[in-house]
Amino acid sequence: TGGIIGNSIASLVGALTGGAPSAAAGQNVGIVVNSGVTAKPVFITAGAIVLLTSLVPKAAAVFLTIPSAVLGGATVTVFASIAMTGIGILANTAGLTKRNTSIAGLAVALAIGLSYFPDAFQGFPEGFQSVFGTSPVLIAALVSIILNLVLPGREKKSGGIGS
Repeated sequence: TGGIIGNSIASLVGALTGGAPSAAAGQNVGIVVNSGVTAKPVFITAGAIVLLTSLVPKAAAVFLTIPSAVLGGATVTVFASIAMTGIGILANTAGLTKRNTSIAGLAVALAIGLSYFPDAFQGFPEGFQSVFGTSPVLIAALVSIILNLVLPGREKKSGGIGS
């Protein structure tokens, strides 16, 4: 509880102090799925380590000794868990219909494709590039929203009791 508020406050403090706001909720979901650990003291300890390494460069240097192959393997595992958790949420809440699968598949394909071809919007005006050309996730989200609105087959919500 309070995770979203805490993340928002941390992003606000980061933005006010010249840092970049970050969202760690997705990574936490992947780590929890992999480890099964949900104990609050574990997350408090992890937060303390992050705080320590951000304030003490020598402490951060210890983590730089971890081989990149180990970090890469852990990253792939966490992001695979995040992806499968997202697919599970989609399957449980919206159902894996042909329509929903098409929307989700196209969004993922665009996000991956645009990350491999960052110059895809090179011919577009500079204002468009500055907004849409920086984040494949933004493009994927917009395409998902638009496809959800325009593709046929969307179920109508019931009007309440008796409808």
